[in-house]
Amino acid sequence: MNKLRYIAILSAFLMVPYAAGQTVLERPKQITPSKTVQAPPVQLPKAVIEKVEAANAETCKALEPKRTTFWHPGFDWSTPKRYGNDRKVYRDSEGNPVGNGIVDLPNTLDYVMNRVSYSNEATDACPCKPTESGNCEARFRINFNLNGTGYAKWRRVQSTLKAHRERESCPVLDVPERPIATFLFEIDGEEIPVSDDQRVSACLTEGHHPVTLHMSYGEESRAVTRQIEVIDHLIVNLGDSYGAGEGTPETNFRPKQMRPYDFWGNLGEAEDVDWSKNHIAEIPFFAQWADPGIPIPMTTRPVQAFSRLHKAGWDDGVNARSHTVLIAKQEDKTYRGSITLPNWQKIKDDFYGLSSTISDKRREEYRILMDHHHAHRSSATGSSQLALHLEHHDPKSSVTYINLAASGGTIEKGVVGPYNGVFELKSATTGRAYLPKHDGKFGLRPQLDEMELLMGRRSADHIYLSVGGNDAGFANIIAVFFGAWNFGGTGLDGNVKTMLDLFKSGKWKNADYGASLLSIAGFKHEDIAGLHGLVTEYRRVHSRLISMYKRRSFRGDITLIGYPDFATSTRRDQDPRLQQAGTDNPKRYYCDLHVGTGDDNSLSLNADFDPHEFRTAQTKVSAALESKMADAVAAMNKGQNLFKWTFLRQGSLPGLHGICGYGQYDRFRFAERYGQYRKDNHFSGKSLTNSVADGNGFAWYRSPAAGAATQRGMAVTNLGLFHPNEFGYRHVGRRMLEQLEFYGAEFANNTYIASRPGFIDRDDSIKETRDGGTIRLGETFGEAIAGSHDVEMVRLPAFNRRCQAFTVELNGSAGVDDLVVTVFGENGEVITSSSPDLTPTPPKAKPSNPLLPGNDIAVINQPTMIERAVKIPGLTNLTNPDGFCRDEDYEALAAARDAHGALDRVSFMTEHFGFAYIAISHADNLAFDPVTGRGDNRDEMRRRPVKFSARVYAAE
Repeated sequence: MNKLRYIAILSAFLMVPYAAGQTVLERPKQITPSKTVQAPPVQLPKAVIEKVEAANAETCKALEPKRTTFWHPGFDWSTPKRYGNDRKVYRDSEGNPVGNGIVDLPNTLDYVMNRVSYSNEATDACPCKPTESGNCEARFRINFNLNGTGYAKWRRVQSTLKAHRERESCPVLDVPERPIATFLFEIDGEEIPVSDDQRVSACLTEGHHPVTLHMSYGEESRAVTRQIEVIDHLIVNLGDSYGAGEGTPETNFRPKQMRPYDFWGNLGEAEDVDWSKNHIAEIPFFAQWADPGIPIPMTTRPVQAFSRLHKAGWDDGVNARSHTVLIAKQEDKTYRGSITLPNWQKIKDDFYGLSSTISDKRREEYRILMDHHHAHRSSATGSSQLALHLEHHDPKSSVTYINLAASGGTIEKGVVGPYNGVFELKSATTGRAYLPKHDGKFGLRPQLDEMELLMGRRSADHIYLSVGGNDAGFANIIAVFFGAWNFGGTGLDGNVKTMLDLFKSGKWKNADYGASLLSIAGFKHEDIAGLHGLVTEYRRVHSRLISMYKRRSFRGDITLIGYPDFATSTRRDQDPRLQQAGTDNPKRYYCDLHVGTGDDNSLSLNADFDPHEFRTAQTKVSAALESKMADAVAAMNKGQNLFKWTFLRQGSLPGLHGICGYGQYDRFRFAERYGQYRKDNHFSGKSLTNSVADGNGFAWYRSPAAGAATQRGMAVTNLGLFHPNEFGYRHVGRRMLEQLEFYGAEFANNTYIASRPGFIDRDDSIKETRDGGTIRLGETFGEAIAGSHDVEMVRLPAFNRRCQAFTVELNGSAGVDDLVVTVFGENGEVITSSSPDLTPTPPKAKPSNPLLPGNDIAVINQPTMIERAVKIPGLTNLTNPDGFCRDEDYEALAAARDAHGALDRVSFMTEHFGFAYIAISHADNLAFDPVTGRGDNRDEMRRRPVKFSARVYAAE
């Protein structure tokens, strides 16, 4: 102890005057100068010494470092992305693994069951769960981490505090290190330990799983439980070209540079080719469609191009080919270059077993690749954009997406029966050389058969079906309109009148339109269902789905997708006399298309699709087809309640963006519009947000020129003609999204809130409530609980009021007695609840030895993967030196609870949380996760809303 301080204390006890620099006890006698007299030591009473030492000990104790006792366990979780991946099966110039920039579409049973497949990493796959019946239930990877965990710590001995201790002569104290925290996850009754260098990963079946994290800190232990809802949306897409993605291939194979050469074959310097100027061209096999996620063998082939439409031959030393290519050059020049594209000859040889080294696995991979190309499938189609949006929207759910639709397909040839597809590579003799085989037969397996094979023991959550247009003769109808003559009048050409009769009857086999008409757009002389036979055809699909439902390979709903309107646009340079009827703004005008056709520099036909014909196509064909499809859906729902049919109309918005719209953009610069589409859609999942193409008048459909520049075919013979482009398919995806009732943590169609567009239920998540969900003392919140699944959540800041008693009081109309008020901490820990079924988690003793996981969950601990986001509560609000609230604070809380004892209010104190999360839910919806707001009881989503209001105030 400091000497002066010690003397001062003694002086106080002896009541002796003291001043600095004076002798403690002066004697009244003379001292000789030659000799110093030493004062005898003062003998203090023992009681006085003990009292001084006790006072000094108290002073030093007050200056000791304090440990913050506020700590709590917390965790978060996520699921790996399953759709939208691009497997890195190639090598770049430096040998690094890369993908090919195309979204993988595996279409395999392993992919559907989340086993190791072409699309996912082995670490994300899961073994299925054996069932008592001998089947296997799919499981999905859930990755847990310790985000949200708060650790206790020792306060630092700051320099001023340290100096103060030295002045008081307090002994030097070693600040003890933070106690080692140990963690244990309890998942479905199994205990899984967590070490500092591990992250817990479990494979769980779909549905709710209570997950508890136990945290031991020294001799203390706490726990928090959250309801983990494992969600994997299984979406199946069936039908025709509008479902497959016709018109929007994944990419195109074109040479970047070509070299001009003269009549004698002398080559000049290489020149860049501006393919954006090429809008009328027959491109030989340069479109790349969906990729199963496998390494595709590539080959380099020479090509020739002329400044005018011309037949050009090439010979690579193996096979000679003749293709028609046009580039936009002013002078007559011939160019030669090379292009890298899939080696279809090798793929075909390997598939048919001509190579003895090919494995069955690789042969199956090539079959799927050939399926995709014969079907013209693309990740740009509407259902795919929906799947990408769902996958990226919610990190706590995943998507399994299957696209079996095929361009040109009908219900008879494609959906319920086999189909040869539309791939350009076919043998000149048999037409089947590049066709895949199934069950020993050439062609694509019927889509419903393929779907059932791929389901395993899973069932589709939703089926999208786009079919009926080809059953009504879509290609023939377009051909007739292009070949008909109008002569400037308003009357219909006789060919069009005949076509309208054939459209209804489907008797196209003996139709006679002349040779010139038949050369336009793949006219087919065959009888089909026609408009009058459509309902019968849809019933064939319905009967198959009933059989699949009874075999439990289908348990969702089915949506029939209506065809969009391409007849009008907001372009004012169209015929003003032919604006669409109605008072909507802006006005819409019927389109007018003129295009030349032919070959070898000749224009054999000047094809015209004028405004009068577009009006006829809309009012007599499109409207009639839409009405018949709606009738069919009503017929399918009548008398059965196994599953629901829904007809999805495209609405009036496509009419602003018709085939003659502005912005027939450069499809091959891969920048600006399309490049941004690829970036947003494939990699960030923003496929359904606003885009440059949403402005009025921008075309959402492939015009003849744009179609020819996008994929193989002349202006009016390419298969992409009159099909949506990337932005038209985006609208289809949006309409699908608006129709959904549930995805991730969100619910749809809360009709009681008219001001909330779309289907996002903002009550189900803190982040989506007004002002970030934060309320203040005295504020009232609440609107209505929409259904038994719904949860209304708000957040109450309590940083400066941790030891303050709060009360939440609930009021409402009829049914409010069924509501429960629960208060959670930031980590999901229950603080209090008006329901006896939701009580605070009691402390648990130190965890016992962990059990080995059984068959119910598959656990994989991946070393060196853990990341902890440590949250340490601040110290400025603590009332007592030891960090706890005062006894009187706990007494005030008890008094507030005893004051009412009613079920319509709760009182609480956050103690060691900076925020309190307040949730209002139904009494039968207590298995929800308070951190994400994910509700339960989806079976009663249309339950009558219960309106309520709640007020938060400080308890006196």
